[in-house]
Amino acid sequence: NTRTIAESAHGLACHLKDTGHAGGRIAVAHDTRNRSLEFARLVCTTLAAHGFDVLEFDGHRATPTLSFTVRHLACVAGVVISASHNPPSDNGFKAYWSHGGQVLPPHDSGIVECVAGSTKIPTMTYDQAVEDGRISRLGPEIDQAYRRAVLDSRLPAADHQSHDPANLPALFTPLCGVGAGSVLPVLHEAGFVGVELFEPQAAPDGDFTAVPDQLPNPERPEVFGPAIAAADRDRQVLVLATDPDADRLAVAAPGPDGLWRVMTGNQLAVVLLDHLLRHHDCPPEAYVLTTLVTTPLLGELCRTHGVQAVNDLPVGFKHIAGEIEQRGPGGFVFGCEESIGFQAGTYCRDKDAAVAALLIADIALELHADNQTIWH
Repeated sequence: NTRTIAESAHGLACHLKDTGHAGGRIAVAHDTRNRSLEFARLVCTTLAAHGFDVLEFDGHRATPTLSFTVRHLACVAGVVISASHNPPSDNGFKAYWSHGGQVLPPHDSGIVECVAGSTKIPTMTYDQAVEDGRISRLGPEIDQAYRRAVLDSRLPAADHQSHDPANLPALFTPLCGVGAGSVLPVLHEAGFVGVELFEPQAAPDGDFTAVPDQLPNPERPEVFGPAIAAADRDRQVLVLATDPDADRLAVAAPGPDGLWRVMTGNQLAVVLLDHLLRHHDCPPEAYVLTTLVTTPLLGELCRTHGVQAVNDLPVGFKHIAGEIEQRGPGGFVFGCEESIGFQAGTYCRDKDAAVAALLIADIALELHADNQTIWH
């Protein structure tokens, strides 16, 4: 509600001041959920009243776009208003630190302490903050920079593939979230113009009316039902689905028997990492990051290719982001969680459905040319 959102923004602002970051820039984004815009504006005005320069997106955006923006524009922090794949009644406040990843110790507890001590919270009107130059808007220019960064993370081998990306017939559904503005443009700019938008679930809708059970979690095979039916009818070979804030990707394809199946996060992680290791010229310091609940097959793949596997991280992509910061991005190859979160670039510090979709499209294209799918 408005009080908890204001307290969260206030707590972030106070902790930033306590750690020597007063007056810096903070990027604020939101997804398509009910009240997300309202809550984002409240965050903006609270941060502005604390003396920070707020960069507000001019519409809904994907969570990884926010992570990229924090790094790209040298912000001291970032905020996304989103509840990811939760039911329509939920919403949430995601706080990001200057490295572009979600907050880690000691900053997480520092923010919580400031929230707990909240009494009177400073504020100002939105119009006054804009007039005073405390809030400025981010538009298409940041989206273009983000797409370039994702595309630059594509494997060099994919740049001169012998197969035409336009020949891959596939379907993409954002599950009524933001993915149509981040994932699909990346695929189309990469040449995958045969990836079509699933129109029944394309419109932003905080109630997720067109999603089975109104539960937009692509880990649930049930959400694929309408899109698979359409793809099967139109003889498409791949269905991609993102959660509402487009940081996670799930994939479905027909097997050898013609029956469609949805990949688990572990299965998809293995397919993506195998592709990366087979086509990537890994440096001696190359490493792969994953959590202690993710399949150990990833570690076996790494050993086969002489790449270090760090597979005992706590659950939460923020820990993968923190490990990249500690080790340095030069050797980073891949990070993943079994809950369909993947990252293969260093342009942001969170999982990103766009780069995962680009990788799986390259894999599916190669297989499609041989009359195979990702299940063969």
